[in-house]
Amino acid sequence: KLSYNIIGSDSIENIGNFNRSYTGSGGTYKFQWTNGINVKNLSFGIGLGYLFGGINKTRSIVFDDLNYAFDDYITSEYHVKGLTIKTGLLYHLRFNEKEAMENASVGLKKLTFGLTYDLPTRFTTTRDYLELSVQTLSSGGIINDTIISDIDKKGKGRIPGTLGLGVSFFNGEKTAY
Repeated sequence: KLSYNIIGSDSIENIGNFNRSYTGSGGTYKFQWTNGINVKNLSFGIGLGYLFGGINKTRSIVFDDLNYAFDDYITSEYHVKGLTIKTGLLYHLRFNEKEAMENASVGLKKLTFGLTYDLPTRFTTTRDYLELSVQTLSSGGIINDTIISDIDKKGKGRIPGTLGLGVSFFNGEKTAY
């Protein structure tokens, strides 16, 4: 999640005061479905996800004391989408399963090994970029000059895969990692 609003004032000799503004909002999100199966001491899981979202950013510089100055305004919007796949595997090594089932006062002791793998994610992006110079006239009129207009620019990216390993020891009602 992204959210900021920064405003700064400054001045330059022979030009006067001006304000800079930087704002941003948005973020990426993931909708995910996950399921797993367990067969004896082995568990397998898979997660399928849809990555989506967008980020909006604006920048501006406005000259307060300079008559007929061209103020600059820049906006950019980024949108992203892609599919994610995550897998996991657990193996449970039980040491005293029979004894623990026969006697409730005996705690189960087990060692669990885990492995996860997130496949590399390829995603697509769309960007809208607009840069304007705006002049406010004393009569109240406005002159807009489009410097750059780059709408619906396509792109792509990749998030690398990740591998995770883990071990835990369970002793009765306590778990140690």
